[in-house]
Amino acid sequence: MGPYELNVRVRIGVKCRLIRVYLFSVLCYRYRLPVSLRCIL
Repeated sequence: MGPYELNVRVRIGVKCRLIRVYLFSVLCYRYRLPVSLRCIL
């Protein structure tokens, strides 16, 4: 139960991070903000 829960949490965290990075990159590309470097981070 422990390792499986941890694995699920890690997967959810990775998915959230990928979604967040994807949304930021799309916004920065569409609006071409001068703070595009900030969006990458």
